[in-house]
Amino acid sequence: MLTASIPLINSCREPEAVTACGIPVDLTWFREQSVLEVATHDDLVSKNLVSWPDSLIGFFKNPVDGDYYGFGFGDNGDIMRAHFAADGESIIEGIRVPMRDVNDVWLGSGGPVYYDEASGLLLMITHHEKYDPADPNFFAHVTLRIAVSEDFGDTWKNMGTIIDHNATDETDPNHALTMGNGGFIVKTEGGIKYLYVYHTDQQANGTKNQLAVSRASLNSVISAIQSNQTPVFNKWNGADWSQPGLGGTSVDLMPDFNVYGVVGDFDPFYVTELKKYVAFYPSQIRGDLSPPTWNVLCSMSADGITWEPATKLYLEDISGHDPIYTGVMAHNRVIEGCEANLYRMYVNDTSSRWEFNKLDLVRIALEKKLTM
Repeated sequence: MLTASIPLINSCREPEAVTACGIPVDLTWFREQSVLEVATHDDLVSKNLVSWPDSLIGFFKNPVDGDYYGFGFGDNGDIMRAHFAADGESIIEGIRVPMRDVNDVWLGSGGPVYYDEASGLLLMITHHEKYDPADPNFFAHVTLRIAVSEDFGDTWKNMGTIIDHNATDETDPNHALTMGNGGFIVKTEGGIKYLYVYHTDQQANGTKNQLAVSRASLNSVISAIQSNQTPVFNKWNGADWSQPGLGGTSVDLMPDFNVYGVVGDFDPFYVTELKKYVAFYPSQIRGDLSPPTWNVLCSMSADGITWEPATKLYLEDISGHDPIYTGVMAHNRVIEGCEANLYRMYVNDTSSRWEFNKLDLVRIALEKKLTM
């Protein structure tokens, strides 16, 4: 189970034991165990948490009251915060914090968070979309920014854009520069903690990297924010981290991934029992299926760069719950032990497709690996 005491993330290495949770490591994976409804549409309305669905759900454990708080839930300009009960099975209250920059961003939303105990700063990777109403062919140019809170999420300050595509509005023929929601891990290398932020990346040559990664050291991020500067990130180009986060080239970490373009909602965590990273991401699975089916997929990695082929979290198709956004209730991106609480926010009423109307708690546990 998730615990209140969360250790610092270790550098990733292969498990020393041959089993995890009593299961052979090469067969270990997460799988749905039970589902509990946490909030109906009316519940969300009463707590001011109904929104346009466009965000991962990020969690952190508040050091003052010991409760978990969830951020994101998606909206056109607001970050929303839900205060969860101690058992995680209901929401006590919700607040909305405006984050839209009316001068250049039509839609913005938050999500993945990290609490730095030394500085007391709460960091969030945020998703921002820029539209051009004068151009009907222009869909969205999405960038990732970083925001900071000094009061556990009561208020937020936008610290600027940290990751942008290699392509520009002029070089992308489809004018649809989607980027995802900036799920990240914190990885220690050579005694230095780094934020690894995952995203899609449209290249100027017309190719789209379904899953790319950019990083910055945690110390440099905190130092820049404390100096009122935008942190500097660099993209992985397949050999090193020399490419700038703003406009640099990248490589595709999942070049053969066969889904409908939502790998950018990649939400990775370090799993202590496995000593590996596991990512969850809702996807439309194409393959030979018509129409495509929805599921939440899982991938595992030892180093945060090379990811294993995806497997399904759910045995059954969950199409109709469209769109779906998820988040794992884990402090500072670490899942302790063999079980986790995954929250699934989705639409299950076709008459209100673009408004979340249900929040479920899905309890998941390590079981035998499933195949696609």
